[in-house]
Formats: sequence, C-alpha cells, structure tokens
Amino acid sequence: MELTEKIETINLQLSDLFGIDTSSSNPIYRVVWSNDQFEYRFGTWSDFDKNDILIRTVEESRLVPKYYNKKDRYILEKLVAVPEINKEELDKKVSYEPLWVFENMDTGEYIPPHIEICKFIVRTVQEAMHRPKGFKRYVENEAKNFGFLGGDNKQERMKDIKEKLFGNETPITDALMAQRGVSYSGLDSKNPSSIVLTDKE
Repeated sequence: MELTEKIETINLQLSDLFGIDTSSSNPIYRVVWSNDQFEYRFGTWSDFDKNDILIRTVEESRLVPKYYNKKDRYILEKLVAVPEINKEELDKKVSYEPLWVFENMDTGEYIPPHIEICKFIVRTVQEAMHRPKGFKRYVENEAKNFGFLGGDNKQERMKDIKEKLFGNETPITDALMAQRGVSYSGLDSKNPSSIVLTDKE
C-alpha cells in the first residue's frame, strides 16, 4: 500500500508527543496495519470439521483477528484500560482500541496515514474530552496550525485537511463537515432521501 511516511517514524513521533503508559511501557497512541492485529478473546467457541459438522463446543481464550471487518487498512489506536466487565473476556488490563481508520468514509478506499493527521485526531479527541464548551474554536485554531496545509485561505486549509482525513467527499458532506448543513434521512419510507440546507456565505 502507498505510504507517504514510514509507520515507524509516525509511531516514534506519537510516542514522543503523547507519551507512554508507565505500567506497560507501551505508547499511548500508535498506527498499525489491521491485518497484523490479533487478540485473545474469551468466549464459547464451536469447532466444525471440513464438512461443517459440529465437533465440539468449548469455553476458552482464543487468538482471533482483531479487525476482521477492516482488511488492508492502517488504524490509529489508543491504549485504554479495559473495563472490569470485559477483563475476563479480553484476559488483560489494557487494550489498544481503534480511534481512526485511514479510509475514505464515503467509498471505503484506502488512505495513507500522515503524522499531522494523527496529531489532529488525537488533539481533537483530547480536547473534546477536556474542553467541551470551547471545542469548535479549538478545532479551527488547530487546523490553522497545520504546517503542511497549503495557502493562506482558511477554506483552502480546511479543504486540505478534510481531504486527508476523509478523501474526496460530496457537496452534502462538505456542508455537514463545515457545520453549515442539516441532514434528515428517511423522510418517506418508500423513498428514503436526505435534505441538506446550507447557508450562503
């Protein structure tokens, strides 16, 4: 898959910027290839032979693909504490959980990871958790600080970051992303549709 930056470089910068977990010495954030990720899960498993005949049913921990529904994608993960209710199922105290999948949200096409996008996502999530009232202003200010964004025009900068995050989108998603639109789906059960109202700037 196409890469604009080495994953090792991205992960080193994420570790330097956002730290490591002191109990496990693992970085808080990392970018991984989805196909390489497996995890032990405790559960009830049914084994079948090649003719789909049930051989046995057992309760045990098994190593299974973590992102079975997201093949061939880079994923930004965050290390989190496993809730008590899930510790027996996952058989561990901390777990890397997905924060962002690098793909076009509309078409599902592959998008290469970029350190500046990772920084934007992490800081946006952190800010949403700690400063809910000033969140919109923070996001706009953070987007302005992107050194890789071209042009002095605010709209050009926002368009550039949107394309790096989501790939090419439609006018509808443009309006929604810029908080200039309202979407309502399923007006008529026989003819589902969406209406987007945008202001004229």
